[in-house]
Amino acid sequence: MGCLLLGRAHLTPREFVERRFHRLYAHVLAILDLLRPTIFQRTEVWDMMAQYFGLLEALPSSPSQAFVPLITKLVQFLCHAMEAPTALPLLFLTHQRRHLLMYVSSNM
Repeated sequence: MGCLLLGRAHLTPREFVERRFHRLYAHVLAILDLLRPTIFQRTEVWDMMAQYFGLLEALPSSPSQAFVPLITKLVQFLCHAMEAPTALPLLFLTHQRRHLLMYVSSNM
């Protein structure tokens, strides 16, 4: 599933939406959400999350409305990850990534 997300962060936000990749990313998050809490024990999920943060870094300061559901799902997913018994989520969310996530979600 992680392979589906690779190599798409280089696209402009407009191309990303035109090709409907924002829906793909949202669907992958929905599948991961169905697999919780056991998914948080797998290191592969954090490799996938790196793709989401690559996308956030490529977004403009005010993302289009097409990204709002995706970012909302990502925030919810990461909130569940923070409640997981494993320490992997805490290692993944560096200070820079937490700041980026708060910045993007506050500008929606």
